[in-house]
Amino acid sequence: MKGFESIAGYEKEKAELLKLREFLHNAEEYSQMGVRVPRGILLYGPPGVGKTVMARAIADGGIGLVEVRAADCCEDNFAEKIQSAFERAMESAPCVLLLDELDKIAGTSMRFFMADNENVKKLLLQELDKRRDNDGILVAATCNDVNALGNALVRSGRFDRMLRIDPPTSSDRKKILEQYFSALKLERKVDCEYIARITPGYTGAELENIVNESGIYAMQCGKTVINAEDIRKVINRLSFRGGEKDKRGKVSRVTAVHEAGHVVVALSLVREYVYGASVIAQGDSEGHVQVVPDDGEPVSVSRRENMVAVMLAGRIAEREILGEVYLGSSSDLNGAYAAMNELVVNEGAYGYEYLRNTCRFEANIPSDDCGVQSKIAERLYKIDALATEIIRRKRALLIKIADALQKKLVLSRDELLALARNTAKSKRAA
Repeated sequence: MKGFESIAGYEKEKAELLKLREFLHNAEEYSQMGVRVPRGILLYGPPGVGKTVMARAIADGGIGLVEVRAADCCEDNFAEKIQSAFERAMESAPCVLLLDELDKIAGTSMRFFMADNENVKKLLLQELDKRRDNDGILVAATCNDVNALGNALVRSGRFDRMLRIDPPTSSDRKKILEQYFSALKLERKVDCEYIARITPGYTGAELENIVNESGIYAMQCGKTVINAEDIRKVINRLSFRGGEKDKRGKVSRVTAVHEAGHVVVALSLVREYVYGASVIAQGDSEGHVQVVPDDGEPVSVSRRENMVAVMLAGRIAEREILGEVYLGSSSDLNGAYAAMNELVVNEGAYGYEYLRNTCRFEANIPSDDCGVQSKIAERLYKIDALATEIIRRKRALLIKIADALQKKLVLSRDELLALARNTAKSKRAA
């Protein structure tokens, strides 16, 4: 496969880019109608989402491709490369002239790294401006930081269209995974929908890495096919930036109770997002619970607070079940604080008086840091009280989950829901 056929998902984005290919093939017809076709398109978004691949795909089907990469910036004759690229594109029309990572070629941040940055930028503007309408060239640029380019460079007439490429949605992640897994030898069909569901925010490059690393891990284990366990271990290693620890003996009761606390509160407040729990030490984590919100769903203040309650629940479970709080919850506390700080000072969830932004500092308006900290602490205490009430009310379920984790180490969503149902039945029967 080549061109857009090789790109899984991103149907709307591909449709937009296919129109540009049509413009290049039919530039003369548009010219006869007195219409100027787009001169350039800027594809922007985070690294790894496939911007360069999409830009190159426009050139498929009888359209030439000339490429200038940011990696060439370090060369002394870079200005000549730009001029030469425009000349070759003109000779090859219809043609796509790809300026890859434009923010690194002509962005404001590059002035510290390229002594000739301003001259390169001026030359680039000159080349963009001296083009004729409908000359059969489409300048397709990619960048990670569109704010580094400046309005002059990306105005209409230079780049008539801008297309944001975001990390793939859940449905797109499924398609991407299916495409990559189709090339590997598998023990049985992979549940790509499940993997897509638990990898929100992952880029196409990161998904490809999961698939490839799964194959590498299977081969290192002497296997001839890849199974679900290989994929699980790779996803966990990449998520926690470390492999599973080989710890001798039983799982500590503290770890089991801590993770069970997260589960119980998550099942009570965000049940639909709970996908499993583990007490297998991974990287810096002694265990983890998969709580994965829908990445396409609008986030309400109450949902964010519920997620904070889940973060605090492990520490609260230690306090309520074991009678003592143990060290090791710093990542949970930092996550809870960061989430509340976002709600207080950026989202204005608890009053405009706590809002803080750059305008406030530029206007020399004093910030009430003590007030902000007091509000964050106040909300955390209230959320702590909510999680505490849930854990006290569902103590029996928490203990059953902790017991099951110590015995099986990993519990799936179905197993957790079954434990919750059985505990509820037992309580009603009593």
